[in-house]
Amino acid sequence: MSTSILNQPTKKALALNLGLFLLIQVIISFLVFGLGWDKGHNPAFVKKPYVVPSGALVGGVWLTLYFLMSYARWYLNKYSDQKSIEIKKLITSLLIWCSLYPFYTFAIDSAYGGIVGNTGIFVISLFIIVKSWKFDRKVSLLILPIILWISFATTIIFSELGIF
Repeated sequence: MSTSILNQPTKKALALNLGLFLLIQVIISFLVFGLGWDKGHNPAFVKKPYVVPSGALVGGVWLTLYFLMSYARWYLNKYSDQKSIEIKKLITSLLIWCSLYPFYTFAIDSAYGGIVGNTGIFVISLFIIVKSWKFDRKVSLLILPIILWISFATTIIFSELGIF
């Protein structure tokens, strides 16, 4: 049975995992910041957020998070059991969910879309951490920064909505 190059425990597979998913993040950053999607005005926003991170900071954080997710996905290639395959599928789902973020927030100009998206990212990330904790803690620790960033980003959305 042939295994996709992305699912092999080789250095080439690592480079392809990192390259593919970081390229996706670069394209997303271009869409959001290059095309000005982050500058829209949503009538749901009732006040200025308590903090507005620069586009460079946000883009840099997401590049780092994509690097961590991609590395965690590749790292699981050294295992061939069903549990590692399930966790790898969850990480792939997380990468896809994160990649869709601009479309359910900025493109539709919806703060509520951002809350739904962040909730999805949080839940998938938490599920990965719980599922991988006993299996291989390194995977859990690679995903943990996503939870931290999404929690912070969600507080910004809540402040824009006047919730606090």
